[in-house]
Amino acid sequence: MLPSALGRQIKLLEEELGTRLFTRSTRRVALTDNGILLRGEARKLLAHADAIMLQFRQNSPRASGLLRVGAIDSAAIGLVPLLLQHFRRQYPHIEVQIYEDKTVSLLPKLKSGRLDIAFVRPPVHSDEAFAQRFLCYEAAIVALPANHPLATREAIRIEELADEPMIVPERRSRPHSYDLTMNLFRT
Repeated sequence: MLPSALGRQIKLLEEELGTRLFTRSTRRVALTDNGILLRGEARKLLAHADAIMLQFRQNSPRASGLLRVGAIDSAAIGLVPLLLQHFRRQYPHIEVQIYEDKTVSLLPKLKSGRLDIAFVRPPVHSDEAFAQRFLCYEAAIVALPANHPLATREAIRIEELADEPMIVPERRSRPHSYDLTMNLFRT
């Protein structure tokens, strides 16, 4: 879901509930007390729905098989383990194999059938052979030595980094990361 669409959905929900769920500033977005309450109640509802689904699945003929999952490095250590916890509860008899690689390597494997699903960064050109769903945004950070003049600052403008040496992946190996970084400096 695009941020603008998500923002509209949140605004509609806030109007429906008659309360603000988030406080917003230029630096951060935080849940209000009512937002925290709603999050807790929503989690309870989702857990209950998961328990009902699990109960029905356990009473049905057991599913078994193999799921081959491809994932980029950041998804393989962050998103995929969280998703697999839920998946394994619902499908305990399905073996899962995880393959970590770059997007440019995972997509051909997915297209050829060597992978069943892949968690990747957006490709430069979308391929109609794939059904794509947006899951999340990745945070971009600046890592500086502790003694760097900008290291103690809470916020850094991109212009302040223009003359700093940077480690940027080659475009052929990580086109999304390269383009994202380079586009930050284009005016």
